[in-house]
Amino acid sequence: MKIYKAIMLLTLVASNITFAQISTNLTGVNSGINGLTQISGESAADVSGSDAVVIDGFDIIMAIENSSFYGGEGGSATAVVGVGNSVNANGGIGIRVNSNEVDDYTYGTDTFTSSNIIVIGGSGGSAISAPGVSHSLSGGSGVSIYEAIVTLNGGNFSGGDAGSLTNITGSTDVDTIANGGDGIYIGEDSQLSLSGIVSATGGDGGSIINSGEMSNVEFDGGAGLSIEAYDWGSAFGGESTTDIVLGGSYTGGVAGSSVSLNNIIVTNQGGDGVFVAGNTITLTNGSYIGGAGGVLTDANEASKSLGGKGFFSSGNYNLTILDGYFNGGLGGSVNGNKSSDGAALYLENSIVTIEGGTFDRGGIVVDINSTFINNNLAFNGGESTQINLISQVGTVASAKMTSGNVGYARTSGLGLDQFSFSGGVVSNIVLNSSGQSDIVLSGGIQIVDGFSVLNSGSYTLSISNEVASLGQVVIQDGTTDVNLWNDDHFTDTMVSG
Repeated sequence: MKIYKAIMLLTLVASNITFAQISTNLTGVNSGINGLTQISGESAADVSGSDAVVIDGFDIIMAIENSSFYGGEGGSATAVVGVGNSVNANGGIGIRVNSNEVDDYTYGTDTFTSSNIIVIGGSGGSAISAPGVSHSLSGGSGVSIYEAIVTLNGGNFSGGDAGSLTNITGSTDVDTIANGGDGIYIGEDSQLSLSGIVSATGGDGGSIINSGEMSNVEFDGGAGLSIEAYDWGSAFGGESTTDIVLGGSYTGGVAGSSVSLNNIIVTNQGGDGVFVAGNTITLTNGSYIGGAGGVLTDANEASKSLGGKGFFSSGNYNLTILDGYFNGGLGGSVNGNKSSDGAALYLENSIVTIEGGTFDRGGIVVDINSTFINNNLAFNGGESTQINLISQVGTVASAKMTSGNVGYARTSGLGLDQFSFSGGVVSNIVLNSSGQSDIVLSGGIQIVDGFSVLNSGSYTLSISNEVASLGQVVIQDGTTDVNLWNDDHFTDTMVSG
C-alpha cells in the first residue's frame, strides 16, 4: 500500500506565508501585505490585503505559540467605472487554515494548535465608484479554519473593521458587502477545543454614503466567535462526536453606518458575541456581549439597525449553561428612531439547560420554527431580565422554571407557547400571544407584580394552592380558561375586553 503525504511548500513574499506540509512550528510577527491604491480604470479592481499565514494541504500538523499575526489592510479604489465591474478591497485574514468550504460531512484530519497568540484581521479598504460597480470591503477574520482539529490555548483574536464606500453618482442593481470580520471563524468539518484565557472580538461594519440606488447592502458587525462546524451526531439526537466547552470573553462588532441609503429597506445589526450551530456546548463561565447597532441617516423608514446577540444558539440540541454574563447589543438608530436591542441569549430551535448566569439586556428569547423539538428551555437558576417564548405556526416553544429570578416571562408566538413555573421569582407574566399559551403555576413560584393577558389568543392557566402570589391579574383580551385555582389568587383582578 502506498502512502502519499504532502510535500512542504514554503513561499515567503514580504511576511505573507503559505504552507502545505506535514509538520511545522511558527513564531514571531507575521503580517500580510496591504492592498494597493488604484486611481481609475475600466476593469475590476482587486486591492484586497493578503492573509498573513495560509495553511492549505492535507495531513498538516501546525503548532504556533507566543506569536502575532496581522492580516493585510485593504487598499483604495477611486473612479472605477464600467457596469458589471467590481471593487474588492477586503482585509486579509490573520491565519487561514484550509480554503475548502465544501461540507462533505466528514471531519478533517489536519491539526492546528496555538498557545497565547495575537491574531488581528486586516481592515477593509475604501472605494469611490461610478454606477453599476459592485463592492466588497469587508474586514478579514482573525482566524478562519475549515476541515481541521483545532485547539486554541488562550490568545487574543480580533476581526478587522470593514471599509467605506462613497458613491458619488449613484449605483443601480449592484451589491455592496462591508461586514466586519469575525474574531474566530470555525467552518465546516472542524472540531474545536478552547482552554486558557481566550478573548475574541468581531470587527465593526462599514460606512456607506450613497446618493443613488443599490439592490443589496450588508454592513453588519462581525462575531467574536462563529462556529458553523455542524456536529451531525448531536444535531439529530445521536451520539455527539465533539463537545465544546466555552469560557473567555467574546464581543460582537458594532454595525455599520449609512447616509442617504433610502431606496431599499436595510436591516443591519451588531455582531454576535458567539454564534454556534448544531453542536454539543457547555458554557462554564465567560462574557458574551452583542455589538451595538449602527446609525442610519436619511434611510428608508422601514429599515432597522439591530443590536447583536450576546450568544446565538442555532439548532444546538444539547446546550448547558453553568455560569457566565450575557448581554445583548444596544439597538442602533434609523433617522433618529431607536431600533431593537439584541437578546442576551437567543435560542433558535435549540434545547438548553441553564443552571446559572446573568442574562442582562434583551434577556432570553426562545424562537422555534421547527416541528422536531420540544422542551426547549430548562431554567434552573440564574437571573434574566426576561424569557420570551416565540413559537411559529405549527410549532411549540416551551420553558420550565424551577429556580432563579426573571423580570418578565412572556409569550409572543403564533403557535403553542408553554410555560411551567414550579419555583423561583418572576416579577411579571405577560401573555401577548396570537396563538395558544399554556401556563402552569405550581410549587413555591412567586409572582411579584402581576399577571397580564393582553392579546387575542387562547390561554389555559393552571394554578396550584402552593403558589405564593399572583400579584395583580389583568385580563384584557382573548379567551382564558383557569384550572385548579383558589379564590385567594384573584383578590386584585381586572377583566376587560
